[in-house]
Amino acid sequence: MVGIAGQNTAEVKTVAKTAVPKVASKAMAAKAKPRSPRPKKEKPETPQDRLKKRVADELGLLEKVRQGGWGNLTAAETGRIGGLMTKWTRMGLLRPEEQAPGAVTTGEKG
Repeated sequence: MVGIAGQNTAEVKTVAKTAVPKVASKAMAAKAKPRSPRPKKEKPETPQDRLKKRVADELGLLEKVRQGGWGNLTAAETGRIGGLMTKWTRMGLLRPEEQAPGAVTTGEKG
């Protein structure tokens, strides 16, 4: 029998695809040492950080943040904080210590 391009199909060899077990990666994972957490770098508090803490306090979430950090909040809580930060910034409700240097606030539209 003649196949594609005139090749004899009896002579065409097919190679079966087989899954290669990932033995090496499992062995490497078993030998890997757990990383110790890196110490957090202390950085100065920015005006945006102060605003974020103020909003979290208004929502009653500041104690939760102090106990477990910002990563302890749910996505809904984080979104609410961000939404209010944006709203307050646009409405010009920021305290002077919460405003970035050189920031222009719009206040009320008139």
